Amino acid sequence: VLRERDIVIATYPKCGTTLLEQIVLLSLGGYKDPERLMHPKCKNVYHRRTNFGKIWPLLNVVANEKDDRFDSEVAEDEELDNEFSITMSIQEFKNIKGRRVIKLHMPADLCTFALTNGLIPKGVKVIFCVRDPRDAVVSAYYHPGHPAGSWDFHAFAAFYSKFGFPWATYSYHARSWLDMMNKCPDAVILLKYEDIIKDMEKTMLSLL
Repeated sequence: VLRERDIVIATYPKCGTTLLEQIVLLSLGGYKDPERLMHPKCKNVYHRRTNFGKIWPLLNVVANEKDDRFDSEVAEDEELDNEFSITMSIQEFKNIKGRRVIKLHMPADLCTFALTNGLIPKGVKVIFCVRDPRDAVVSAYYHPGHPAGSWDFHAFAAFYSKFGFPWATYSYHARSWLDMMNKCPDAVILLKYEDIIKDMEKTMLSLL
């Protein structure tokens, strides 16, 4: 369940997620030690020693107490391996001190585990970012592990439009979060990827 002062980055895949994460984490102190806290290998991990980083519950939070099957992939040197972790237990997630930065790709109506009576809990801030779906589908096509080279682009675009990613289609995801924004206007900030790129400084100031 989300708690007061949590920051949620709610995006459809390929719609500015990593960029927003970097902006939020830098504003929360990542600028103090960017070589370590903002390490490229650590975009999907949590820094244990400083309680710093982004958490993607779908990837990072596991049911058993310790599941480290992914941890060796975090970094090549042992020092980073000891300080960073991809996985954590549900209890570890609950025990994190201070503000948690949480990434969600699911539509709002499927985030029942994070909501209170179907609404965003008091004191939680959700940053909902949208992107021109024509650009998003191109980015998805060329994303590692996706079908560039094995699918015709037009066939993939048609599939993307009709089925999207496993969570939902782009349009369903957008409608779901816009509906939540109407229900909880004080909790949700709507950003456009194109506006972020156009004026990064203005975006950072709007989130402070």
